[in-house]
Amino acid sequence: APPQSWSPISLPVGLGFGSFGVVDCPSPQTCITATSVSDGFGWVPTMHKWDGATWSTIGGVYRTELWYSPTAISCSGPSSCMTVGYVTGGTLGDKIKMFALQWSASRLSFAQLPAPTSDFEMLTDVSCPTATFCMATGASTAGAFTALWDGLNWVIDPLPEPPGYELADSSVSCTSASFCVIAGSLGSSNQPTSVVEMWDGVAWSIGDVSSVPSPAYLLDVSCVTTTSCVAVGATGSRINAAASDAIVVQWNGIDWTLSSNPRSPIVKRVLTSVSCPDTSTCVAVGYENAGSGVVPLAEQFDGTSWSLVPLAAANGSAMRDVACAVDTCVTLGYSHSMQTPLAYVGPATTLDRRVEVTWSVQENARLTQVASYLGLSPSEMQKTAVYLLAFLVGYLPAAPTPAALPVAGSSASYSTDWDASEATVLDAVATKFAVDDVDATRLSVYLLNFLLGISGH
Repeated sequence: APPQSWSPISLPVGLGFGSFGVVDCPSPQTCITATSVSDGFGWVPTMHKWDGATWSTIGGVYRTELWYSPTAISCSGPSSCMTVGYVTGGTLGDKIKMFALQWSASRLSFAQLPAPTSDFEMLTDVSCPTATFCMATGASTAGAFTALWDGLNWVIDPLPEPPGYELADSSVSCTSASFCVIAGSLGSSNQPTSVVEMWDGVAWSIGDVSSVPSPAYLLDVSCVTTTSCVAVGATGSRINAAASDAIVVQWNGIDWTLSSNPRSPIVKRVLTSVSCPDTSTCVAVGYENAGSGVVPLAEQFDGTSWSLVPLAAANGSAMRDVACAVDTCVTLGYSHSMQTPLAYVGPATTLDRRVEVTWSVQENARLTQVASYLGLSPSEMQKTAVYLLAFLVGYLPAAPTPAALPVAGSSASYSTDWDASEATVLDAVATKFAVDDVDATRLSVYLLNFLLGISGH
């Protein structure tokens, strides 16, 4: 299918300077943003929800004289998110205090953090693979730390650092309570050194990123599995982007290696955020400067290589955050020249939509049996099942084309590619039953199996 273009999204009114900054997308039709909005007394934390067409406000605006700045948001589901950041001003004066704001069961509330131990404490990122586990990173005058949420309480722990160094602007991504990765930089802003730390459910250890040239710094990381992570950032000085070039570092379960992404001796690029909905799809965003001003930057990974994505915007614009779900991405940024926030929506990949479903040993045995009976591959059997369910709920598409026969085995994962017209069938089933693409496929296969079972097959 031909690649879709990225399109600007109209944003809610009332958003102030640099306020619309962080986003997460638990599903292609649901993206949640965290922002700060002026209420005439201070800047208050607020969440908005995008349903693929319009925005709605999740949380109320609290009257306060404090200035809240969300730095990250992570959603474990369409109605469960955690926002973190820092707050200052008002009664705090020049002190900086961390905060966490939870959205759960349609209720927005502050998640109580331990009492401050210094005048400077902030949370820089958060990752919540489940509603009862979040890992956040932070910084204070005492050094870098992590904050672990168990669904009820936050626990603060210092983060291991090499002697004489401090971890700066750290980012975190977790696939479960037993695997997280932190990416950041060590040392001075002029001569930073990239660093990653890895969590095994018990302790942190420092990873080997010697493949990354120095000076360089990492600003974000996205992990899909324990053997697939991508971190992004830039070479050079953190305070002189004019001397930077974007870098991508990838984890394969054994090594961190420097990836070959688009670079230029003339255009200076910085990647600030990355999101990978699956192991063969990633989108990274940031900004670039070819000498005529800063403009938004986006790059896509299709499982083989990285390529540039055109984003039309005025000079003085940069993207800050990106979130992808299945095949859809939303990126947020800011136009300093126009003093307005920016948002775009676009495809996660230039490839057809790819849905990967994992089946247990027992499920796969039956799936391959049914696929063999129908003369289909497991991937095409998944698509056929979706077409059948779409037909039963009143959607009447043309039938898909069969492919090669399957080979039975143990547990397995099968990827099914959908072109633009076929994807409307999958969307119809997913929308009908209010599920994502994976569960729509599973539901369809279960139904096909049931129908064949009661017919004696």
